Amino acid sequence: MSHPQRVIALLGLWAVLCVTAFVTLHQTAPSGDGFTRGLNRTSLFLQWQLAALVPGGLAYILGRRLPPGVLRRLSAVPAQLVMAALVGFLLLVIWAQFMA
Repeated sequence: MSHPQRVIALLGLWAVLCVTAFVTLHQTAPSGDGFTRGLNRTSLFLQWQLAALVPGGLAYILGRRLPPGVLRRLSAVPAQLVMAALVGFLLLVIWAQFMA
């Protein structure tokens, strides 16, 4: 398997795992009572997202070795989405801190 094919395979695996996270979140019934109701759904979602982080990170690392082009830019998409999620989470925490 050539280097670009590995990156494409890793990006495909990353996409499948990300979609699986959302499908699992939607199809899992919430369990628990009170405050903890639904935490099982959240933990399953985060487990699938963590699993997707591995091929996404590998695609990013391998993609940096590719010549400039579309595939190199696509290999950065998982890392960019993770960074956007982290920034969004931090902004949410900051907003909640000032609104309380």
